[in-house]
Amino acid sequence: MRVLFLTQSAEACPASRYRVYQYLPHLEAAGVECHVSPAISGRNYLRVYQAQDSLRKLPYFALGEMKRLMMAPCYRHYDVVFFQQWTFPRFFPAAELAAARVNGRMVFDMDEPLYVRPTRRRRDVADLFDPERTVTRIVKAARLVIVGNEVLRRFAVKHNANTYVVPTAIDLDRYDPKDDYYHRPPVVIGWIGSFTTTVYLSMLEEVLRVLSRDHAIRFRVVGAPYSVEGMQSEWKPWVYEEEAEEIGKFDIGVMPLRDDEWSGGKSACKALQYMAAGVPVVCTRNEVTGSVVRDGENGFLAGTLKEWEEKLRALIVDGDLRRRVGMAGRETVEQEYSVKVTAPKLLRALEVACEGE
Repeated sequence: MRVLFLTQSAEACPASRYRVYQYLPHLEAAGVECHVSPAISGRNYLRVYQAQDSLRKLPYFALGEMKRLMMAPCYRHYDVVFFQQWTFPRFFPAAELAAARVNGRMVFDMDEPLYVRPTRRRRDVADLFDPERTVTRIVKAARLVIVGNEVLRRFAVKHNANTYVVPTAIDLDRYDPKDDYYHRPPVVIGWIGSFTTTVYLSMLEEVLRVLSRDHAIRFRVVGAPYSVEGMQSEWKPWVYEEEAEEIGKFDIGVMPLRDDEWSGGKSACKALQYMAAGVPVVCTRNEVTGSVVRDGENGFLAGTLKEWEEKLRALIVDGDLRRRVGMAGRETVEQEYSVKVTAPKLLRALEVACEGE
């Protein structure tokens, strides 16, 4: 089986890495001939995803769209053409529809609720277009749709009955389990993410300040400049080769989310990264995080600021609790959310797509 993976970007892009690149060795070992073509090069990735204005991103997305359209005649030479998310967000999906016309075995993959407008600091030009209409067109045109969770499946299956769930997974070979649960203060509360997702951190600032008055804690951010006024804070730029090591330095990992449709359909990738490292996690409670985290067993779920304070405080003061929950989180990833577990699910979906027109 020859599969062409059309990724959003090069391997530096987390979505492309988690949904495609980390699977390539496993698929190739199973006999799949894998070819990858990113719409946005690794050289341009940081320029695109660190841009705070959609207007600055448009030229790169437009070039990616042109590249896809020019490649379209070649798609017929593959058994499956796999789109990892869309090429030109929220615009008319010309590249995806062209691919489906040239090759009836087009697969569309999404691990975020692309059909709604994302949580942003402010609205911009991208909000002029209807994302649901765009995504619906792609989903209907696809031979098969792969999604990252049940929330996304419920949307996709309305438009394409051939929908498979392949959860976002972690390559555990990159993560050494944590072994220093009983060090001297401060206790490090950590978060990893990009500039666009720092919007979620503001909801925790007052909780963190309150906790810092009673306990020796430090808030550490990896990936985007961010600090909390009135307490010890630090940040470190994201580097792929150092990512797992940096997460392992956290004593507690946090994944705050807003109560909106976009946040409710996002994958629990941050939580899974913390859990893979044996770091106890506290997440905003919603359907997706609740399907991964069993409150009080392999992590904690919080629905109110009071719960955030209570659960973070419990972990701050109790090294035994951090160890028990962190180890249970690691075990959950090993059994349910490691690449070795989910790779056969992705392989089966590709085989189904390859079987018919």
